[in-house]
Amino acid sequence: MHNQSIKKIQFLENEKNHIEILTQTNEKYHIDHLISAIPAFALANYLDNKQHEILRSRLNQIPFVNIIVINLLLEKEDIFPQVAFGYLIPSREQSHLLGVLFDSCIRHESDKQKRGSQLTVMMGGAWFDQLRLGQCTDEQLMHITMNELKTQMNLNEKPLFYSISRLNKAIPNYNVGHEDILDDIYALIRRNNLPITLVGNSYRGIGVSDVIFDARLEIEYLNLDTMKRKQ
Repeated sequence: MHNQSIKKIQFLENEKNHIEILTQTNEKYHIDHLISAIPAFALANYLDNKQHEILRSRLNQIPFVNIIVINLLLEKEDIFPQVAFGYLIPSREQSHLLGVLFDSCIRHESDKQKRGSQLTVMMGGAWFDQLRLGQCTDEQLMHITMNELKTQMNLNEKPLFYSISRLNKAIPNYNVGHEDILDDIYALIRRNNLPITLVGNSYRGIGVSDVIFDARLEIEYLNLDTMKRKQ
């Protein structure tokens, strides 16, 4: 199975191959164990509603928020207050921006010969709807961005180039009670003896390093469990 869209995932009882995956072209694949790295809401959509309604409900309780990412290229060099990864902005500052990455400071050595300064600006998140960012045109978003950068970094220069990406349901929000939701999800998996492993940023950390570390732990646990069952 390669490069195919999924229509449904069904867990089979009393079968050697415990999981049936139905593709959009109605092909069926049977597997022993599923490692899911897709967002929680996407996994919920694929599960059989009648078979695991409660599990679907819990997975859908992990909210995802929209993000706007704006990449900027400025002609002037050395615009950064110091060599750094960038900065995040506390919510109490009431800024439209979530944070700014200093791409020119962190890019690979072979890329440092390029002229100008590169920035990545992030907007939205939990405040996406409150700030009505979904209703903004590209011109309005750029106006907001450059005004914020002028205030925060004393930048007055117009960019040579910019690109705007609107990312729907881009990152999960771990609200109060997230651990309780996870406890319910794992309890349902254990109680029903479902052959599935959950990885990705929906559950135990949204950062790249968190996801890699968590996936490694899960695979080590899965390998250990497989060895025990073979003994």
